[in-house]
Amino acid sequence: MFSALLGISFAPFTSFDCCILVPLLSPIAKRARWLQLGTDEWYLDEIKNDYADPDEKGYEREDVGDYIRKTLRGYAEADFEFLGLHLPGAPDEFQPGTEVEEEYIPTRLLYKPDWLVLNPRVAKYSTFKLYHWLKNCQHWNTKVHTNSIHWLSVIETEELETESYLALAPFRKPEIVPFLTEEAQEALNYLVDQEEEESCIYWDIELRYHKVEGLNLTIEDHRPIPTYKGGNKIQIPVIQWYLSKKIEEWVALGGERLLDKGQNLADYSGNNKFKREFYWDLWQDLDNLRAQATAVTTVAAYLGRAYLESTLIHKEKSTIFDTQT
Repeated sequence: MFSALLGISFAPFTSFDCCILVPLLSPIAKRARWLQLGTDEWYLDEIKNDYADPDEKGYEREDVGDYIRKTLRGYAEADFEFLGLHLPGAPDEFQPGTEVEEEYIPTRLLYKPDWLVLNPRVAKYSTFKLYHWLKNCQHWNTKVHTNSIHWLSVIETEELETESYLALAPFRKPEIVPFLTEEAQEALNYLVDQEEEESCIYWDIELRYHKVEGLNLTIEDHRPIPTYKGGNKIQIPVIQWYLSKKIEEWVALGGERLLDKGQNLADYSGNNKFKREFYWDLWQDLDNLRAQATAVTTVAAYLGRAYLESTLIHKEKSTIFDTQT
């Protein structure tokens, strides 16, 4: 089975071959041997090979013109905005006398993540997020308009697929640990010098508040839990909430599809290097983490005080009413 993945075929043998099968490597197979299986280079090379024969993958491009392209995009944008509301004329239009079957609607990103870097020559963000939302709809068999799928087939190119893979690089653990800011490195060094063994991202922070099946339970990071500027540890539930927002962004832009693909390749080949599990460098992202953690804890504290005050006011009113009666 694995020979099929590598594109290996075997030549027939004669009596002079001593009954030994001699593998004949196709050009793709030779390159696969040169590339380490499961690396980023392997994934990128696979995209390139898919487009080497447009007939095989079904990418027969035809210039439909600006007018038709923009008209088709209008259907895609309408699906993005209205799918799930069961409006008249929509793919999920409510039909009288039938039960409404609620389909899974993929996450819609209404903002551009700060980590996302795109090549403007390949796609604008508005196109990029719409493309991935439709790809997610296809992945989960969510019904969209036929013209939306037509628009998808018109704009999908080798460059766009390559850019999509490269864009998710922040969610892959790098082989070489990147440099941190001076402030983040000092905070990390302080915790390491204190031999802080009670806090560890890998052991203490479970990935929660998401709906991704088969997602890794933790992040492969054995460094201490990040701290606020004052040195206090950022609360674990706050970090879990922060990571859940990163998971949403990762899913919306193709991360879960890549997760499923990597798992299938790993199961098929027996090579776990194909896996593309979720990863996020909290120490590399320390400034944003601290800012979001401070904001959410401030709001939580305010809401807590407001709830207590309203409870006390309600009790006081109840007491006054009881004494009057």
